[in-house]
Amino acid sequence: MGRKKIETRSIEFAESVINTVRDALIVLDQDLRVVTASRSFYDFFQVKPEDTVGQLIYDLGNKQWDIPQLRELLETILPEKTSFDNYEVEHKFATIGRRTMLLNARQIEHALGKERIILLAIEDITERKRLEDLLKESEVHYRRIFETASDGIVLLEKDEGRIIHGNEAVEKMLGYSAAEYIGKKLQDIGIPLDMSDFPAIMQDLEKSGILNYADVPVKTKSGPGVTTEIYITTDIYLVDRTQLVQCNIRDVSARKLVEDKLKKSEKFTRSILQTVDEGFVVIDPEYRIITANRAYLESVGKPLAEVIGKHCYVVSHHVDTPCWEEGNFVCPVARTFQTEKHSSSLHTHYDDTGAPFYVEVKSYPLKDESGKVVSAIEIINDITEKKKLEAQLLQAQKMEAVGTLAGGIAHDFNNILNVILGYGTMVMDTLAAGSQPKDDMREVLSAADKAAGLTKKLLVFSRKQAVDVQPVNINELILGLQKMPGPDHPREYRM
Repeated sequence: MGRKKIETRSIEFAESVINTVRDALIVLDQDLRVVTASRSFYDFFQVKPEDTVGQLIYDLGNKQWDIPQLRELLETILPEKTSFDNYEVEHKFATIGRRTMLLNARQIEHALGKERIILLAIEDITERKRLEDLLKESEVHYRRIFETASDGIVLLEKDEGRIIHGNEAVEKMLGYSAAEYIGKKLQDIGIPLDMSDFPAIMQDLEKSGILNYADVPVKTKSGPGVTTEIYITTDIYLVDRTQLVQCNIRDVSARKLVEDKLKKSEKFTRSILQTVDEGFVVIDPEYRIITANRAYLESVGKPLAEVIGKHCYVVSHHVDTPCWEEGNFVCPVARTFQTEKHSSSLHTHYDDTGAPFYVEVKSYPLKDESGKVVSAIEIINDITEKKKLEAQLLQAQKMEAVGTLAGGIAHDFNNILNVILGYGTMVMDTLAAGSQPKDDMREVLSAADKAAGLTKKLLVFSRKQAVDVQPVNINELILGLQKMPGPDHPREYRM
């Protein structure tokens, strides 16, 4: 077989090998002209064989390949070393844009019938570099978050759950230095999580991606001279990070303290509302009952479960529609939703048996942060007994008016009786004993005495005083009477 034929077969074989290579591959002669190139080279750089083979590599694609770094590799580095790997070149091509390439070059003597050829493999690492940059940026971002996070964070290896790293926040929070907690388990730094079956915990973590433990009491490291154990309340999160486990420790002691105070305050407020005699109801804009206190439930004769979600007008008034009258609201709750202001009125309610009772209703708006009324507080005060007392007071006032009138009349009538008794007695003295006129006058004076007694009773009633019977000194009374008549009229007056 002739040399020419051998060279042709060698070239064909080389081209077959070149075309099976995944990365772009180009073959240059000793003058740096293209002898051949792989199919992936043509596809990736969007060029044709007829515009490539025989061309100086720097002239390819209207001199797109005239790259200073490529010149340095082919003209300076390669002649001295004959091979060079992982030579990174970044260049912006007019056809395919900016690319980052990794070049591997080999200089081969007496190959393919040439004195020297250069194999240049081109690996496009643009996407890999982008991902690497993103990964580095993410790592920097994550490290910044890790180091500056207010949560204490420790990283655990997945075999036994030992701590391999921690941030500054966990040292401040728990009081342990890195030297004290590296290589330890969570239980060793005061975190009482049950890690006895760590593989099972890892299985749960791999399934869910995160495990949460709420309100975990963590014992901190006491300082020198401190004998009292100090605990903080924490929320702990285990996060699956593929190669390790991230454990976030969040100190929620302050929040827990506020929550406890709020619960106590709510309990205190609820106790007050359950204790007071006024009915207390919270109603939404659809007139449905949100909650109610004991007094209201007793007034309507129903348990809380049977009134929540029900319309207030159904429960309180046993009607099927809201309280409207001639187009105007008559219910203070309705007025509150309409005007967004406090309102009050008197109402007649009915208990579970249908018996009426009278209430004074006051309504106050409850607003959200934006100022929108979201519900109304209705305070219901049962004034049935008050209305009874008012009726009794009115009756007493009427009786007092009657007594005042009777007292005035009694005074005037008593004055008239005094005249009748006085003159009647004088007339009596002028009549003959045993005569009929004297007997008649005696009856008149007797009737006048009875009228005087009645008048005295009316005066006692008008003064609203009970009759007070007291002993009388007769001598003083007689002496007093003696002073009243003159020397010419020594008569007895009966009063």
